[in-house]
Amino acid sequence: YYSRENGMKESVSAANFIDTGGSDGEALTGWALSRDFALIFRQRSVFMLTHDKSELPILTPVYRGAGAVSDTAIASFDGKVYFMSEDGIFVTDGSETTRLSAELDQRVRRIPKAFLVDTVAWVDPRNRMVCFSICPGPSDSNKEVWAIYTESGAFTRLENFDIYSAARFRGETLVGFEYGAGSTQELGMWDCQGDLATET
Repeated sequence: YYSRENGMKESVSAANFIDTGGSDGEALTGWALSRDFALIFRQRSVFMLTHDKSELPILTPVYRGAGAVSDTAIASFDGKVYFMSEDGIFVTDGSETTRLSAELDQRVRRIPKAFLVDTVAWVDPRNRMVCFSICPGPSDSNKEVWAIYTESGAFTRLENFDIYSAARFRGETLVGFEYGAGSTQELGMWDCQGDLATET
């Protein structure tokens, strides 16, 4: 970053970085915050970023074998992080990483890998759900939402929802979506029933 106190010069040296695994060709795909740590995602692995008493960063491997497909395919909720992998949907609390469901794993594996990177994840805290907007087949947009209830692991599949972005704002979840014959793009609130509410 650039600091005013440093005459608008770069305040972090070029040597200030953390290596997440060397030259194995596995790309960084995203990150998430949870409780008092951050998770760093690669294509096939997850790392926890914390610090010691001297505030020096510590990078610890959390899981090998699955990582996030993209930075938009990760959602944090209730101290846990949910993410879409090429092999299924996983949840981690930083110490334990598990698959959410064998049925979801099978569904994810049927989706062409080229479409997985367009996955969009968000949370519905009122309904205690984590949602994933996916492109399930040959299409140029995400057409389904998988709403997963975090307490039970049950999920609902909603069709014909063309959601391409999501963000939390003042306690609400805003989603960018397309509708209609001309692919009109709008911004709306995701309500607690899993429907698009009034446009904003």
